[in-house]
Amino acid sequence: MLQRFGPVVDIANLTVQQAADAVRPHRPDGILAFADRQLKTAALLAQELSLAFDTPEVIERTVDKPLQRAALREGGVPVPTWWTLPAGAPPDDVDRIVTEATFPLVLKPQRGTTSSYTYLAEDARSLLSILSDPENEVQAADYIVEEFIPGTSREIGSDIADFVSVESVVSSGVISHLGICGKFTLEPPFRGAGGFLPVDLPPKEITDILDVTTRSLRALGIRTGCTHTEIKLTPVGARVVEVNGRLGGNIPTFIKESTGVSLPHLAVDIALGQPIAQRGLLPCDHITFRVHGQPPMWATRFVDIEGLDVVARMPGVEEAVLRQSLNTPVNWRSGAGYLIFLVTARANDHREMLALRSRILSTIRTTFK
Repeated sequence: MLQRFGPVVDIANLTVQQAADAVRPHRPDGILAFADRQLKTAALLAQELSLAFDTPEVIERTVDKPLQRAALREGGVPVPTWWTLPAGAPPDDVDRIVTEATFPLVLKPQRGTTSSYTYLAEDARSLLSILSDPENEVQAADYIVEEFIPGTSREIGSDIADFVSVESVVSSGVISHLGICGKFTLEPPFRGAGGFLPVDLPPKEITDILDVTTRSLRALGIRTGCTHTEIKLTPVGARVVEVNGRLGGNIPTFIKESTGVSLPHLAVDIALGQPIAQRGLLPCDHITFRVHGQPPMWATRFVDIEGLDVVARMPGVEEAVLRQSLNTPVNWRSGAGYLIFLVTARANDHREMLALRSRILSTIRTTFK
């Protein structure tokens, strides 16, 4: 399929130098990567080909969570206390965390996405249980353990989560924030249940969110590309959960549907060296939202679904997609990897959004074993 759009160079099993030598004759004008696992390769190729991209050192700070925490702290951005827990760590390392930490704690892979294999330890007993369960794979990978950031409740309703994401573009060091996406209350422990654009927050809080995001991007040294920054809303202000040096999953749909702006096209413009400077968040003429169907934590197999066709015909619903085949094994630990369904819809205000979301969820019936 790619060959319909232009020459394709297969760089599998090539060194960076070999890949650069294979690409160079085509005289590329820019380079892009949209997945964490591709960012480092793109950065190295960009150096070899003299293309605009963040350096490998900057990319490491966006994909390695302990490095990111350290860079944020050094840049004056508040971060929770954290510890590294290497694969096969001895009991002494765990004992030290139990002694020093204030529970609850969050455990997640040092390099991971989509909230996969991410856990919440309410107390020391819970932590030891998570570490001893072979299905959790904590002992098989390098983990970061950090103190949970307590959030604040939202007046709009309990269905709205206490965190948001900020979608930004950076062009030659100039940071432009395009939108702030709200989130629906997570499925346990930290699995996404969908989100919406724009948020419904007071101007002072939005200013705080954007300020923390700007300081975070500068602390990491990001100078080019798209970023997706997750922010927790707390009683003491906005706090960074994580900065991703690429587009957020599903985010281009929110931006495009609500504002008419294509994030992938902006990413191409930035890669080509075109200056981008957006003043203020993009105006939205309606609310675009998505509803994610996650399997329950006890489920091991997705058996059946009813009502998705009815939802697809509801006023305001633009798309209702089944993401898994019937009789498919599921594992909640994989985060967004096992979404059962995804519904995209629009609303005129946030209360209308919540009402439609409630109708969607009450109409769809899923069966698991």
